[in-house]
Amino acid sequence: SDSPKTSLNGLYKLPACLCVLAFDSMGNLYVANFWNSTVEKITPAGVPTVFISTSLSNPEGLAFDSMGNLYVSNFGSSTVRKFSSTGALLHTFSLGSGANSYAQSVKELPNGHYMLVGSRYQTTFGVGWWMT
Repeated sequence: SDSPKTSLNGLYKLPACLCVLAFDSMGNLYVANFWNSTVEKITPAGVPTVFISTSLSNPEGLAFDSMGNLYVSNFGSSTVRKFSSTGALLHTFSLGSGANSYAQSVKELPNGHYMLVGSRYQTTFGVGWWMT
């Protein structure tokens, strides 16, 4: 059937693209919901809430820094957005513009830098570096 199904106490309507999962230092699970352009937080007790519902465009990557800030790569806007541990937008990093500029993932590196990787049709086209 094509009708949506509900799971996780109604937080998700299926079919949904739950692209990426990440844990913070407190054991909370964060879920990037590509189609709904949100990031959800699920506590260790299993309580789901919408953590970020604005400033996103098809989130596809999540990473935490050592200060608890969340980096979200946005496929739809070719950006990575940095959010505080309370969900406040702190900074936007731009990958550029054009049909080939899609932010796919963001990863924390051991030296404290972050790596942004973009792709189009599974072909890596660029890597950006920045300091926190």
